[in-house]
Amino acid sequence: MLSDTYVEQSVKAKPGAGYYLKMILAIVLIVVGIPLIALFGAGLFLIAAGIVILIYYAGDARLEYEYTLTNGGVDIAAIYNARRRKEKLQFDLENVTMIVPKDSNRINPQEKYKIYSFLSKAGEGQQIALIMDLNGNKTMVLMEPNERSMEHIKTFAKNKCYDI
Repeated sequence: MLSDTYVEQSVKAKPGAGYYLKMILAIVLIVVGIPLIALFGAGLFLIAAGIVILIYYAGDARLEYEYTLTNGGVDIAAIYNARRRKEKLQFDLENVTMIVPKDSNRINPQEKYKIYSFLSKAGEGQQIALIMDLNGNKTMVLMEPNERSMEHIKTFAKNKCYDI
């Protein structure tokens, strides 16, 4: 009889550059719209658009990544403001070629990687890099697993962990 293994972990994260760009855009629209109200009716439209963007994306400052590890499969989702969930990445640990600490010298600096960062705000845990070929692209996934998640990863990727 086979038993399934399942580990779920949540990591509080920093919002990306896109969040700050959206906030700046919203503020610029509001500031530009105020003097344009007297001249044109478009000023009201700019202010309304700025407020909508500000309200919709303001909650994205509270970002968490959820790692779900099931029998060697890894699903990573972003949870915004504890309400909106967006699936970010799915892969299987058997496709991973190497698991090393994030700043390891085993990572080839000449190699061009597509990097997915799913790290926390504090950076208190062990930060690892999973190197793989994903959809024909060399990919590096940065994660911060706790002890239980790391045990799961080591179980399904025994010979792929280095310096951990």
